[in-house]
Amino acid sequence: MPCPFPGMDPFLETNPIFHELHTQILAESQARLQPQLRHYLAYVAQATPTGWNHLVYAWGLRDPLPSIPIPLLGGDYVSLELEACFRSAYDRIGADDEADYGALPPPPGLRPEDRAWIDEVLRQAGVHS
Repeated sequence: MPCPFPGMDPFLETNPIFHELHTQILAESQARLQPQLRHYLAYVAQATPTGWNHLVYAWGLRDPLPSIPIPLLGGDYVSLELEACFRSAYDRIGADDEADYGALPPPPGLRPEDRAWIDEVLRQAGVHS
């Protein structure tokens, strides 16, 4: 049966499946937006006394990952530096040993100017000649 409500289903708010529902909403949102934006997205959900605040941040392939505000209880925020998180995780798992920089980038397809930019970045890093 489809959801009987026009928006969120209040009967799921306390159900254990609620967290998975939010994960799936995020995945679906990214799948629908990514082909239109050709940007990368970050999503933050904040529970408030009156409902949920949903924040989406977008940045381009050539942009460093942003610092995004993470909401805390009481209305405060802390800053999460996604670039630092990515660099640390990349180094920790040895991603440079796993990435096939000789292959074409995976989908979605890139504009020719972005492909040229990638080739230049890899050339400067000594990965391409």
